[in-house]
Amino acid sequence: AAAAVAATPPPPGPPLLASGRDPVPSVPFTGRGGLITRASPCLFLGHLPPAVTEAALRALVAGKLPAGALEAVWTGGVDRRSGGAQLGLAPGEALVAFRKTVPDAAMVYEALASTLPFGGARPLHIEFCPAPPPSLSPTAAPPPAPLVWVCGQPLQAVLDVLRDAGVPTPEQVIEIGGQAPGLMLDYAGCDASAVPRAVDALTMRLMPPGHPQHALAANAAALCRRAA
Repeated sequence: AAAAVAATPPPPGPPLLASGRDPVPSVPFTGRGGLITRASPCLFLGHLPPAVTEAALRALVAGKLPAGALEAVWTGGVDRRSGGAQLGLAPGEALVAFRKTVPDAAMVYEALASTLPFGGARPLHIEFCPAPPPSLSPTAAPPPAPLVWVCGQPLQAVLDVLRDAGVPTPEQVIEIGGQAPGLMLDYAGCDASAVPRAVDALTMRLMPPGHPQHALAANAAALCRRAA
């Protein structure tokens, strides 16, 4: 189960959305986020058996959630009606979006990441997406969540990188368990720039040169600049 871990000692952050602060900019949809990313209520799934349909995946995910928490499912396999191809999904890939919050996505991640819910030889690979697909919010996208997902790294190493890079300490660190555990860094009380700064610093320091995470981070940064 997820457990809160105090990030000690957390410096006092500025008040959330203090008077006069610029509004939090929207985050363009970039698909998968990799091992270190801003977390939104949307998950990328890979290594699904190609025959898995949207209905089968929807039933699996909905069974891990409170009623009404699941928003949408897109697959890139045999179920072409789901619209997954338009979102760049290949066979064996899917996106799952949640109606309410990132904790719903974390609940599904913890239950399903690196498991074999549909059989096959390859465990299910799951990543948080930096933003949900735009089709969910055609008129007004919700403000991006002030959360950073870090997969497979020890807490102290993460805090050391943030300190050395001059990035604010998160107000809370939530441990996500399961077969592919990770850390959710909560920047709710910090300036909006803290999240992209944390993602950049952690990617540069914790991912070896040439790791695919660098390309994902660069693509997300380019899209954000284009949307600004």
